[in-house]
Amino acid sequence: MVLLYLNGELENRLVVGAANKTEYRIGFFVKHGCDDDADIMPILGLYKTQVRELARYLNVPADIREKPPSPDIIPGITDEEAIGIPYEELDLTLMAIEKGWELPDSWIGFSQHAYETKPLRTERLTAAEVLEFRDKAFMQYFTSPQYLSLVERKFGKEVVEHLAEMTKIKLRRKIVEEAQLLV
Repeated sequence: MVLLYLNGELENRLVVGAANKTEYRIGFFVKHGCDDDADIMPILGLYKTQVRELARYLNVPADIREKPPSPDIIPGITDEEAIGIPYEELDLTLMAIEKGWELPDSWIGFSQHAYETKPLRTERLTAAEVLEFRDKAFMQYFTSPQYLSLVERKFGKEVVEHLAEMTKIKLRRKIVEEAQLLV
């Protein structure tokens, strides 16, 4: 950073920071590095996934856009490995917190198949509507004749029979049942 500021001073320029909202909010940056100390931070208001969308819009080459980011101080691993959660999930969670949306109050609420499952809502759908949509899509996919034909060719009739048994079970969902009581 000292060299960046020295060159900036010599050339009468600003030091531009690379911090995004996601990494800044969780403290995933090098203290006094270019994500922390800079004259301006043009993408600080954007979540990591929004930065990726901006890069697509600006036609940043794919090999740059799609390269997994990695922490400078831990070579050989990606940011997501170091953080422990994909940016897509992290951004949704941070956005939910920022907007005051209800999050699961226990780990089981994050499960895909638990009775207490509580997915994140969206701007237009409640958590119950998201869950109903997800469950319906799951059933349509795993009962699709085209999909079952492919599975049978690749893995055999036993796997198709297992899928048939699995899709006979209708999962109960607490938030869906509660939402139906309100109607």
